[in-house]
Amino acid sequence: MHPINNDIAEIRKAVSRIAEHDEFQSRISKWSFILFILIILCGIVISLQMDARFKDIQAPKVESKDWYDVSAATRKGDLKNALRIADELLLRTPLDFDGHYKKGEILLMMGDKIQAKESFATAARIFPMAKYKAAVDAASIAAEEQ
Repeated sequence: MHPINNDIAEIRKAVSRIAEHDEFQSRISKWSFILFILIILCGIVISLQMDARFKDIQAPKVESKDWYDVSAATRKGDLKNALRIADELLLRTPLDFDGHYKKGEILLMMGDKIQAKESFATAARIFPMAKYKAAVDAASIAAEEQ
């Protein structure tokens, strides 16, 4: 065989190997892309399932009470509930002088003049305002009459 023919045969073999390798790379790329998409989809499905499970597990939302709820209960005449909510709020913010004053008002409406005087005194101690001091004096007089 002539050396040129031999070189052409070698070139054909090399081109054939390159074509096979190119086809192999193309298949690998295609399947890699498909695998990548499947992994993404599985991740999305798992994420959605986890979200659904955590929503079921989460504790029910507790309504946060505020002084509006105290006023609403007082207007309805539900003084025990108003006092309970006021006590809960004052546990969270014990230096709420106006809250202590409102609690004193509720206690007065319930007829507990001694406890009302203590609430008014607490409000006056935290914030010495004339309104609170006057309430302490009025509650003291009312408690003495009792």
